[in-house]
Amino acid sequence: MKFEYIDMEREVFKVLYFNSKNILIKDENIFLGTVDRSVVHVREILKNILKYNAKSIIVVHNHPSGVVNPSLDDFELTKKLLDILNFVDVRLSDHIIISNKGYYSFLENNKI
Repeated sequence: MKFEYIDMEREVFKVLYFNSKNILIKDENIFLGTVDRSVVHVREILKNILKYNAKSIIVVHNHPSGVVNPSLDDFELTKKLLDILNFVDVRLSDHIIISNKGYYSFLENNKI
């Protein structure tokens, strides 16, 4: 996956929305943060899931610092998304953190 904001000095939060056949419906940047934080409103993600009738999502954001390890906020957001999406029968397929030094996948690291 090409993430056009890999070298940005601010965090960018992207959501990829998929239908029930796992075909990409929409790919959008929904939050723009600061150098070390992006405030993510789960309500906005949920609103767009319903708008696009998505069955699963992947969330992606960059870490401008170059550190790909998840922060405590990243873990908390992932848990919150898993809990909320479970209620509306939508799957969080992955949460990926990207930097110019690599990436971290919650799925590949058995955190989802």
